[in-house]
Amino acid sequence: MIMGTGGKSTYRASGMWFINKKGERKDQAYTFKNKHGEDTPKGMARILKERGLKVPKRAKCPSPQKCPERAHGSKKRFCCQMQALNHQPDFMGQGTMVEEAIKDEPGFQVIYYPKFHPELNFIEMYWGRAKQETRAKCKFSEKGFEATVTSALDSVSMDTIRAFAGRAFRYMKKYREGLSTLDAGLRMKQYTSHRR
Repeated sequence: MIMGTGGKSTYRASGMWFINKKGERKDQAYTFKNKHGEDTPKGMARILKERGLKVPKRAKCPSPQKCPERAHGSKKRFCCQMQALNHQPDFMGQGTMVEEAIKDEPGFQVIYYPKFHPELNFIEMYWGRAKQETRAKCKFSEKGFEATVTSALDSVSMDTIRAFAGRAFRYMKKYREGLSTLDAGLRMKQYTSHRR
């Protein structure tokens, strides 16, 4: 989202709303009509002002992970506009673009993998095998690289991809049993050696 009004802004699927001082829920439009009659995204400052909230001077904290949030009685004061909006109930309930796109579709579910665990994502194993093949056969020219990548992706068989998926599911099972990353890796090596 942007600080000022107009310009390009990030995707927002669902409508905005807020609770006013009387405790009533009020709908809030994400855009407004500019002087040419076009829908223009509102900036963060305008959205906060329309909600009757104090507008911090800074749009975004230089270090969002360390953004100080200070409570003053029942009201919270934020160091930047982004933090102030992130703590609004409608913004907290906003899903990602993918979640919003499939939320009404039956049979679909978004599942996020934990960060820094490529062993749970068999697509990473597939990419790793394709990269290995690319490095071995690459001609190091643009045309040669494109041809090599395409053939490297095709060279990984469906049986290999299924094996990668099975490996990822076995890792998930070990983690569900409460094993640490190191212990799960050791158990996976034992499992592999038993199959030979």
